[in-house]
This record gives sequence, C-alpha cells and structure tokens, in this order.
Amino acid sequence: MEGNETVVSFIARIKDLKKKLVDIVDIVGDTDLVTITMNGVTGDYQMFIIGINVREKILKFEELKRILMQEK
Repeated sequence: MEGNETVVSFIARIKDLKKKLVDIVDIVGDTDLVTITMNGVTGDYQMFIIGINVREKILKFEELKRILMQEK
C-alpha cells in the first residue's frame, strides 16, 4: 500500500493482481491473498493487522476486504 493510497484503491490493485495471475494459470490461494494484503497495508493499519493475526480462524480474502473497506 502506498503512503497516500486509499484502501479501496489498494484492494482493487490486489484483486487485479489476482486476476492477472489466474490469467497466467498461477492460482493464488485465499490464504496467500490475505497474507499479501495484510503485508501490503501501511503502518497506519498496524494495530488492525495485529488484531486480525490473533484470531483463531484465518479470514477469507472477502472477509478481510469487507473489514478493510469499513475502515476507510
């Protein structure tokens, strides 16, 4: 995530990247997509990421996207 980038723009880039990878037959698993997204957000979201990481159940990408979009 770039310093001045919105969460909406960041999520759109992640989804676009996933589509491009699928197009070249490199299927990105949901867990990998969540990891990529969480590693890519800025330091402003550090406490949020810590909260997500302590959950027992790993989030699906769609759940993470929905939560991040509420944070904007």
